[in-house]
Amino acid sequence: MSNKNILKHDETKHLLYFSFSEGEAYVSYNIENEIWNLNYSLVSEELRGQGIAKDLVQQSLDFVLSKNIKIKISCSYIDKIFNKNLHKYGILKEYNS
Repeated sequence: MSNKNILKHDETKHLLYFSFSEGEAYVSYNIENEIWNLNYSLVSEELRGQGIAKDLVQQSLDFVLSKNIKIKISCSYIDKIFNKNLHKYGILKEYNS
């Protein structure tokens, strides 16, 4: 699935997302003191069960890693994926959830 989905970034709405004609999938964030708080993830019901959420979160974490952005995580699903991949993403986290 990850080869088909291309992560997009909407800086105005503070969203990292995939575009689909039949629904939506996004991670939202807010910024405080140059730290991104990844606070919500959503995959529309019609898109669930396809691995899209995991792919979205991993690509979102890869994006912030590539930009050297410090993060805080307030979403339990994002935190779950982050903690399963501490070897890769551990350097990103500024604060505990």
